[in-house]
Amino acid sequence: MIVSLKLLKDKRDCYQNIILRRKNEYSSLIDLKDLYNNDIIDNKVKYLLIDENDVDYDFLHRDIIIEHIYNSILNVKADNSFVIGINGTWGSGKTTTVNIVKEKIKNNINNKDLILNDFNPWIYDNPQNMMVGLLKSILNEADITSNPLEHEKIFKSLINVIFKKAGFDDTFVNNFFYNLDTVEKIKDELDDFLEFNQKRVVLFVDNLERAEADNIIFLFKLIGQVFDLKRITYVIIYDEDRLKDIFSDKLKIDYHYIEKIIQQNISIPPIQQELLLNVCRVCIEKLLIFYGEKNLDEYRLIVNLIVSEVKDLRMLKRFLNTVVTETFAVPHYLSKYTLFALNTIKFFDENLYYNIYQNKRYFITTDKIYDMNTRYMDINKKENNEKAKDLFDELIKNKNKEYQEILSNMFIAVKRYLSGQDIINDRYEDIDYDLIRINKSIYSGMYFDIYFSQSENEFLEIDKDIDDFIECINYIKDENLLYEFIRQKIISINIKYGISEYLWIDKFLSHIRKNINHSECLIVKALYENILELNDDMKAFEVSSKDKVKYFIARYLKKCALEKFNKIVDLMKNDYKKLNIIYNIRYLFNNISSYDELKILDINFKVLIINNVFDNLCKNILLRKINLYEDKYYSKNNVFILLDNINDEFYLKKIVNKNTIYRLLRDLTYEVISSSEGYGYYIDNRLFEEYIVNKMDTDIEQYLQINPPKTECEIFLKDLYYTHKNLYYKCKVTNDNKDIIIGKGEIYRTKPIKFIV
Repeated sequence: MIVSLKLLKDKRDCYQNIILRRKNEYSSLIDLKDLYNNDIIDNKVKYLLIDENDVDYDFLHRDIIIEHIYNSILNVKADNSFVIGINGTWGSGKTTTVNIVKEKIKNNINNKDLILNDFNPWIYDNPQNMMVGLLKSILNEADITSNPLEHEKIFKSLINVIFKKAGFDDTFVNNFFYNLDTVEKIKDELDDFLEFNQKRVVLFVDNLERAEADNIIFLFKLIGQVFDLKRITYVIIYDEDRLKDIFSDKLKIDYHYIEKIIQQNISIPPIQQELLLNVCRVCIEKLLIFYGEKNLDEYRLIVNLIVSEVKDLRMLKRFLNTVVTETFAVPHYLSKYTLFALNTIKFFDENLYYNIYQNKRYFITTDKIYDMNTRYMDINKKENNEKAKDLFDELIKNKNKEYQEILSNMFIAVKRYLSGQDIINDRYEDIDYDLIRINKSIYSGMYFDIYFSQSENEFLEIDKDIDDFIECINYIKDENLLYEFIRQKIISINIKYGISEYLWIDKFLSHIRKNINHSECLIVKALYENILELNDDMKAFEVSSKDKVKYFIARYLKKCALEKFNKIVDLMKNDYKKLNIIYNIRYLFNNISSYDELKILDINFKVLIINNVFDNLCKNILLRKINLYEDKYYSKNNVFILLDNINDEFYLKKIVNKNTIYRLLRDLTYEVISSSEGYGYYIDNRLFEEYIVNKMDTDIEQYLQINPPKTECEIFLKDLYYTHKNLYYKCKVTNDNKDIIIGKGEIYRTKPIKFIV
């Protein structure tokens, strides 16, 4: 007994825990009215869906029509059955209005003599089952006290008699059915049942248009000729336009046949437009706020389009559950505005949506090299512009203002089209590349496809990595720690992304001004300090990571205040290892246009400062006899940058020896990418002719003999050097430099060489 009691107690506790857990569960299914009134109490709900079931409250201020239907049902005193038709278009609120009437009847104590029941003809697959279902709906809910066997006898008799009378094949008839002589006798028996019960039956027939066409006409025959009983009122809810189509297209019957059966036709008026607009706007905005969107003005144009397209509350519910939930309830790394706009277009105009995707070559404006369909669109601009204009004339020209403005916000190509410009052109003043990277713009070849597939790609993976990195550095306060953290990150992205490192750098630079809490000056200093950790590899149609950072620093120096300018330049004053970097930054600084309205005097002063810093570096290298091929000073091209800016023909001889010979060969080597042949390497002929021929060639031969190549990198540099040297002297003998100029001295490889010298 003790064990049994213990088991019972444990079982009771378990049930109580289950009940408590269920009480604490939060439903994500809410009613549209709750959303409209902002009655979302459960703040733990993170995912909302709107209940699409029919409701029993008045949300559309239809008191008059509700009262009309209510009084019509109550005041029926006909000798036979009475048929009321509730007619309205799909989504007009017919079922909701009827549900309100039902509740009103149930809540009135004076209506206890009325029995309400529902009948859905669309759930029956053949006339026999539908007829039996209709009869059961009349008898069972009326609390008939007769023997169930009597019911079964009536069901079988009706099947026998009615189906024969209606002209149906008698194979439906069971030979063992009871047989009553006429339908009238059956009706009399049913009338007696209802009279004995002393109650009236109100049968609501809904979803009529969903039923099979043959079942619809059979149902009208039953109501009009068989079940026209004394104490029954039929309320048939239907869409007149859809029912007319069924009668004319499938049944080939005059629709006026229905008018002989329906004795009172009540039309549900269209929803008040202003009321619908208000409900749409309020519900959409409340749902956006629920999902954490604070700047509703950003979505105002899309909301205006939605409001103009939604025809009824059912469509609104579907839109909220489909588009809003898909866009905002699920985390995306894409632009929410663009995704919301695109999904809205798909919901209301699938043809436009799929045409945009299928014709993406005309909608992608930037980063075309990353999409095979758009890579060569700029080659034949005139022809492609004509095709683009014809397409936009067809898709966009006749769209309403909301569609045009939304598409213009999404696509630069559409903005150009609507302003009368060439859709495909070489003008970039309307393109903000930083904004494209931050917003992941749909008109970029990097992102276009994933807006439609809602998947991920390499570019989005990099975006996520950058977001995480920015979140980390925003917490770092110490400058030294920040520099080291950036250095470690640069090393890690080179390992992780390899030749795609430049994409990471490109996107990170776009985020600096808007998403990083540290001052831009601090980040620029950190980038400068760690720039030698970046890749210098060549990319087809792209510049290297290192070149991107050089340009970013030069642009910042051009526009920043003089105080911050001096902080960056101070880092350069004794930085001999970055001589080549400083030279390039200086060159870019002197040649890019200003991005702000600084006074010309300030610009000129900056030019003097940065030129003076570089010149002093060169002078000090000679004065202090600094060997740029020593480990602590070496980086590619430092030596030749120095030689191009000083007058010392012996400097190279002083620093080149058997240990540094491969650094010299590396400095002579440049890279190029061929779309057909791969990675190409060549010796710069200007440097070779100016600094090697008759000056260093004998020394190079000697050092290569003393220190023969040991690694793949060194073997490659030696082979490339001799290939170029032999070609050079061959061209000299024939007095023809053409072969060298056109690059026949290049050596191609399928994979890039990792130079370690």
